[in-house]
Amino acid sequence: MLHDRASLSSECADAVLSACEDAGICSSDGAVDLVISREGVGNALDEIMSKRERGEEYVEKKKDVLETLMRSRYANLYSLLKDNLSEESYLGIVRNQILVDVQGEDLLFQIFTCNVLQREAGDEAPFLEFIQRVCSECSAGPDGCPLPVKPGCGGFGIRNFLTLFLSIEVSKAMRECSLAKSTGGDDDDDGSAALSLSRRKVELFTSQLNESNPILTAISDAMTAEGRAETNMNA
Repeated sequence: MLHDRASLSSECADAVLSACEDAGICSSDGAVDLVISREGVGNALDEIMSKRERGEEYVEKKKDVLETLMRSRYANLYSLLKDNLSEESYLGIVRNQILVDVQGEDLLFQIFTCNVLQREAGDEAPFLEFIQRVCSECSAGPDGCPLPVKPGCGGFGIRNFLTLFLSIEVSKAMRECSLAKSTGGDDDDDGSAALSLSRRKVELFTSQLNESNPILTAISDAMTAEGRAETNMNA
């Protein structure tokens, strides 16, 4: 991410990531701490990178590095919602593990319970899903007033079932990566292979998340446009 989004060389990106781990800014699997400040990250990296190679490149790209690190805490969400939410709102969503989708100008927040009414571990069991739709307040009506809320409020997010399962796999792969590192993944062939495999899993599942988003967005937008066209036709 640092290499691509902050336009760093691979060597500098690796050095910054290592510095982040040393400073406790991120975990060994690259997950950035939610409770950090831009100023604190900058000060910590300034001190460490001043003593390492590629320090000059870091200084030159510092603004982009900090922006990338801070946004990495909610990168997938931001790719979907852009600047429609504040950083505080993004962090609240991540902290509370809420799935988010968008339909038209509406946001959908979804949470799931663990299995309920389950007699034995491993048995099939239902779970509960709670959805909150934050409806559009854009002035899109012919009279300049907000559009009325539809009965039933238009369904729920088409993206989130795929996103849910891919996110679970990404989290699982990141835990495997941390475990491989903590058990000396670079010290022997078996450990190195496990570390390499877990990193590849993270890359693949993250790539699937990124590639599926625009496709599912197009489907969702088409469904929204169809509903609006039908409403206008019947008006």
